[in-house]
Amino acid sequence: LIDAILEIPMRMAIDGLPLDPESRTLLLDHEGPLLPIYELVMAVEAGFWPNVVRLCKILRLPEEFIAKSYWNAMEWAESILSTA
Repeated sequence: LIDAILEIPMRMAIDGLPLDPESRTLLLDHEGPLLPIYELVMAVEAGFWPNVVRLCKILRLPEEFIAKSYWNAMEWAESILSTA
């Protein structure tokens, strides 16, 4: 994601960022305890609802909570962009 935007390898993109070891492992190796959360975010962003449902069950998160949180984030982003 950030590596694609910056057109540099992920290792270079996150070098110097104050990331905890779990986040660094997730971004570099796509593994670790944060992986299900990352996969959930990616599934929501892609609109791949079967994965959203599956990951919500794994993470014990209500689907309604995830949908509402995503909607709120999109509204916030729109408000920021409309004032820029």
